[in-house]
Amino acid sequence: LKLTQPPTAAMTQVDIEGPPADHISRVRFSPGPDLTQLLVSSWDGKVRLFDTERERKLRGELSISGKDNSDKPVLDCTFLRENSKVAAGGLSAEIVCHDFAAEKSTVWGKHEGPVKCVQYFGPRGLLVSGGWDKKVKFWDSKAGFSTSTVDVGGKVYALDTSNDMILAANSLRQVMMFDPRNLSKPLLTRTSALKYQIRCAKIWPDSKGWAAGSVEGRVSWEFASEDLEIQKQKYAFKCHRSKKDEAEVVFPVNSIAFHPIFGTFATGGADGSVSMWDGLARRRLCQIPGFETSISSLDFSRDGTKIAIAVSYTFEEGEKDPMPDTRIVVRTMGEAEVKPKAR
Repeated sequence: LKLTQPPTAAMTQVDIEGPPADHISRVRFSPGPDLTQLLVSSWDGKVRLFDTERERKLRGELSISGKDNSDKPVLDCTFLRENSKVAAGGLSAEIVCHDFAAEKSTVWGKHEGPVKCVQYFGPRGLLVSGGWDKKVKFWDSKAGFSTSTVDVGGKVYALDTSNDMILAANSLRQVMMFDPRNLSKPLLTRTSALKYQIRCAKIWPDSKGWAAGSVEGRVSWEFASEDLEIQKQKYAFKCHRSKKDEAEVVFPVNSIAFHPIFGTFATGGADGSVSMWDGLARRRLCQIPGFETSISSLDFSRDGTKIAIAVSYTFEEGEKDPMPDTRIVVRTMGEAEVKPKAR
């Protein structure tokens, strides 16, 4: 891939006050009219709602407990149809809906194992969940019950939704696309171009393909079309790597986030850096280095002006003493850093 300039002084960043002390599993900006709300899940068993602009402080908190009433790590969270309503899942195996405005929680149901991913599909009011029980479940977010379940053959490691597609990636390195009009089986199932475990996957904004990241410091750019000429255009590239004593050190790609306006995308790696990419031009637009530890999750605000960065150690090197501090950074992105360059 071609490399371009580093980030400019136009980019500014602030830290959100009071981040979780334990690992941060997900950060998500609100898809609704209030662009300042940020949802955060953590291994400490809590889902937090932060204000990212005014006071940059906590606005609400949800604790998820198991049968023994101990806090269970939360592995993912998502907003539902209203800004105040969210869903979450984790090691408790339960799907929990919480209304921050009413301060009320409801358990909709559960998987047979930990819930790795939750994702909201707005056009049909569906919550999609994926678990280590190898199941993808679809939930009616108004009624709060499961409408269908699909066995995807491997543990679910990533989920995503677009305006007209739902994606799931599993431990067998398979990527599946579902048509929301027929959720009984995947519309397509494809073995990823990545040779190692998939850590994250996101649908392109136009739903014509996806980008996936692996534990081996590599990202694939893949097309949904089965046309052989189009398939020849897919590719994968190395990223989030460094040199140490003349040896290459490879870090997992933990998160991918597409820019909502320009269709470029960001990757966050365990090397503590964030890179912006133009997938069509096969070019890196900029890199944001220098974070103290792994980037565990990324998300752009709905207007694309800001990116939320979870700086949280992801245990590639085992336990550390002391453990690196966690941070939630909100960075304002200049147009030059996210807009594709003229080809």
